[in-house]
Amino acid sequence: PVIHIFTHDSIGVGEDGLGAGVADLRRGDGLDGGLGADREECRGVERAVGGVHAPEIRGGDAPGAQHVDGGLEVAGGDVELAGEVVAGAHRHDAEQRWVVRARPGGVSFAGPLASAYTACLQSRTASRVLLTLADLSASDPDVMYRGLLELPWESHVGSDGTFAVHVVGESPDWLRHTQFAALRAKDAIVDRMREHTGERPNVDLASPDLRVSLRFARERVTVGIDLSGEPLHRRGYRQAGVEAPLKENLAAALLLRSGWAAMAAEGAAFYDPMCGSGTLVIEAAMIAAGLAPG
Repeated sequence: PVIHIFTHDSIGVGEDGLGAGVADLRRGDGLDGGLGADREECRGVERAVGGVHAPEIRGGDAPGAQHVDGGLEVAGGDVELAGEVVAGAHRHDAEQRWVVRARPGGVSFAGPLASAYTACLQSRTASRVLLTLADLSASDPDVMYRGLLELPWESHVGSDGTFAVHVVGESPDWLRHTQFAALRAKDAIVDRMREHTGERPNVDLASPDLRVSLRFARERVTVGIDLSGEPLHRRGYRQAGVEAPLKENLAAALLLRSGWAAMAAEGAAFYDPMCGSGTLVIEAAMIAAGLAPG
């Protein structure tokens, strides 16, 4: 399967209970739906989907390719996140040639589903991990509906389960608000489930069994499953917030970019003279100790 990983949170929650973004999609805002450079990682489900096309880049064909770990190739983009991805994948299969590609707001790669789980557990810079199900035409809402209707939703959620739909991206001409896209996606999932099981799952924003992601790129939409649940920057150790807190995954990215992992391995000390809630210090300690953030 193709896995997409993002490093900032760009998914909003709609008032309709469908998980749609609260802001209108605006053409020209890019794949973050008007939220700037926000990136996220998404987690998936325990079922790989066959027939997913992975764009291939190999060796010298990759623009800006560089060696990150064990001869693995990375094509530009977020070096810290890409390095984490290929290192985790390499642990599963050191012989396979992994291909990682830069994407708006993150990176993507094709590999075994176990590597996506590793990303959820081990990645310090990711926010969400998404398992790609399909890339569909979104030339109009009915075309998108029919494409979604063909996907095997019954393999991912039970008829007595719950789901939520999250929408971001650069909108096609017919889409003025994420709520409409989320409603059409909900209709397709419910209609498919009724056809194949005789029952339908319910929508649950707070804690759904299945989180469905729609990422628009004008006339195309990438359909995925969010494997992360809550954004991965929420490590669980923060008991109280402070004014203008630093996200944990951003703190980790700054530390990795500074070369702290190598310095810590050599016994260096860490000092933060501007310490607020201690995010940098805690993330530095976790890197030094080799503790998995997930």
